[in-house]
Amino acid sequence: MDVINAFIQVVKAEIREVFQNIGAEIKRRGLGIVILLGALFPLLAAVIFLLMALYQLLDLWLPSWGASLVMFLLALLLTGGMVMFALKKIGGTDDDTNG
Repeated sequence: MDVINAFIQVVKAEIREVFQNIGAEIKRRGLGIVILLGALFPLLAAVIFLLMALYQLLDLWLPSWGASLVMFLLALLLTGGMVMFALKKIGGTDDDTNG
């Protein structure tokens, strides 16, 4: 009976240690993820101001509707490119090898 109890205690201790290590790793990486997510907000503000500046620059040479149309088309092309890149990465296919 002592052997079984000792075995159970060892297994419990090992499981407890594994969970503590996992918890420490999550805490360590979790803070980094939170900081990265926090960095997205200033980046978003920077992108908004960049788009506003580009719109104002285009508005010097084009009518207001033309500048808006150019900005719309650029955003649409960027979105399409990002979706195609993401689908390639998710799908795991390589379209460059057509052999």
